[in-house]
This record gives sequence, structure tokens and C-alpha cells, in this order.
Amino acid sequence: MNRTTRVGAALAGAALCIGAGIWLGTLARPSGLGDRRGTPDVVPDRSSAVRPEAPPGSSGTSATTAREPGGTRPATGSPGSIPLTGTRPGGRDRLDDLLAQLHAALQAGDDEGRRDLVERLAAWIGGDPQRGIEVVARFEAESDPDVLSALIEALQADPGSSRSPEMAEAFLRIARADALAARRGLALEFLAQAGLPDARLVPAALDLVRRETDPHARGIAANLLTAALERRPAQSAEVFRALGELARTDPVDAVRGMILQSLPLRLGDAAAVEAVGAVLAKDTAGGVRATAALALGDPPGGQRDRAAELLQAALGTEQVGDVRRTLVTSLVRVKKADALPLLDRLAREHPDLADHIADYRKILSTGETDMDRIWEAKQRMEIEREVPDDGDSHDEKD
Repeated sequence: MNRTTRVGAALAGAALCIGAGIWLGTLARPSGLGDRRGTPDVVPDRSSAVRPEAPPGSSGTSATTAREPGGTRPATGSPGSIPLTGTRPGGRDRLDDLLAQLHAALQAGDDEGRRDLVERLAAWIGGDPQRGIEVVARFEAESDPDVLSALIEALQADPGSSRSPEMAEAFLRIARADALAARRGLALEFLAQAGLPDARLVPAALDLVRRETDPHARGIAANLLTAALERRPAQSAEVFRALGELARTDPVDAVRGMILQSLPLRLGDAAAVEAVGAVLAKDTAGGVRATAALALGDPPGGQRDRAAELLQAALGTEQVGDVRRTLVTSLVRVKKADALPLLDRLAREHPDLADHIADYRKILSTGETDMDRIWEAKQRMEIEREVPDDGDSHDEKD
């Protein structure tokens, strides 16, 4: 599963990545630890999600979330109970059969039948772009989220047709103009792996992220842009500006947090650092502030001093304990061995963080600078000390 699909699933309620349009809290390691690879000290809760509105008469299951056994549909048959015929000759006739069986399997709660039919649909497409376009036409005619999700899985399982220019153009059109948010979001997920050149994908995603009204689809469009930044497209500066604005202003906490969590700030510039600093200073959601603090722990090389200044300034006003510990961890990530004099001062100014800071001082005094090993040593110290949960919650509103 590619990165954008992961985050789309996280925003929709599966295992890229938050609940029902609000920030439902975060998962924190003891005392807010982090590592240099970007694993957050405070990780958005991916157990729930921003879900697109289901169309009237549908099951209400998220379009991008595979239906769980015993889900919203009554399980009236056992796995394998749906007859999987679909053997009539003729391309369209057989497609009709497969789709009818898919509907029946979903209606019966037959998960094994669903998996089999997704595979058989992919085999029916067989790398033929024209057959792929026929499935896209059926996708546009469907409104049931479970059926839409299964069709996208079948198309994604057929790499030959999924990378065709015709397919990419069809899904760009759907992402831009389709009336159903579930279809728009799934179209964006498809585009994430369709191999569309950045010269086409980035302008389209920038347009979508600015005008998309559904938070799920907006989040996927934003993650397409953060993924593109890793490839350093020509429009990188514009992408950072757009994402920075969205991280400051999006009305959905989950979308703001997701952008910050995936933003490769190390590839940005001074303006990108200031944008993240503004979120750290002003956001009302503790989980979003913690994720901004983490992002500032991995700044561009020439902006390390400025990132440290922003983190220290936030420490002077932040009230949530886990966020405060994350600020210290990010300062260690930015300063490494040079953090020792700063940590001495912070220990005096912030006695509530004394144990947390003392651990880092002890580790850094050995000369260790690798953040993975620093984190591992810090975790061992906390386990040995058995630090209790202080009850702080990142989803507090200050």
C-alpha cells in the first residue's frame, strides 16, 4: 500500500494515517519521546477518521475502508456462499456478471467472496486500458462506498491499466468535478500510485487542496503534495506555501495534524519553518501543537537555530505536559550534543521537566548523537523508573 493510500485510510478509519472531523486525541510514548526518522512523540490516533458522507441508501461504511466482518451489512451467508459464476463470454456481459456477484457478496457480508471478486475483476481487466476505462465508467455510476472501494482495489491491482494516461486523466476528472466526496477521495488515492508526472499531478493537487470541501478528500490531496515534496518537484516552494497555509487554517484538526506529521520540513526553507512555528504558537489543539513541535525537530540545515528559538518560545507558554516534553525532545533533536548548556538552563526554568531533561543530559554527556540510540536509551530509563501517566491529554483545548 502506498503512502498516500495509507494516509487516506488513516483519515477514513483504517490502520497515511483522527475522528469524524475532530481531533480525538493522540497516542504518546512515556514522556513524549521521538526519533530522528520523524516518528512523532505524539502520533495522531488512527483508530478513527474523517469519513465522507455516505449517499442516501448506502451502508454508511467509509469509501476507503474495507468492510470488517460483521460490519454494517447483515451477514446472511457464510464465506464462499455466493456462487461465483461470471463465465458468460463477452467482455461487457462478463463484467456485468462480476459486478452483480460483487453486489451480492457485499450484501451477504461474504468477505471471502469479496476478495475473490476483486481478484477476478483485476484479472478481467488484464492490463487492457480499454477494459480499465469500462470499470471506471461503472465506478462513476456507483454510489455505494463498499462497491466503490472494491472497484478501486481491482483497478489498483492491475498495474498495466492503472498506469495508462487515459486512466489518469479519467481519475483527474473525477477528483476535480465528481459530486460525491467518496468518489473524489478514492480518485485521489488512485492517482497516488498511477505514475502521473509531477508536472500534471502537483498543479491538480494544489487546485484540489485549496477548494475541496470534504475533509477526507482534502487530506488525501494534501498528502499527495507532501509525497511529491520528497521528489523535489519544480513547484516545491509553492507546495510548501500551500501546505503551510492549510496547516494554519484548515478547520479540521485531523487534517492540520496529518499535514504536519508528513511534511518533510528538512526540504523546506525559512518560510516553511515560520509557518510551522506559527501553528506551534497558536493552534488550539494540543495534538496539533505536539506534531508541529516534532516537525520543527527536523528543520532545514540553515534553519536549526531558528527552529530552536521557536521551540524554546513555545516552552514558555505551553501548558500540556506531553506537549512540553515533546518540545524538549525536539530541542535535543535539533541541537544534539550542543543541547547540554541549554538543557541545564531549561532544567532550572522548568522544574516540572527536571527528570525528563536529566535523562537527556545523562545520555548526551556520553557523546551520543544518534537520535535512534538516544531515544532507545531514554526509553530504557523511563521503563526502569516506571514513570506513571500524568493524565495529560493532547486533545485539550487551551
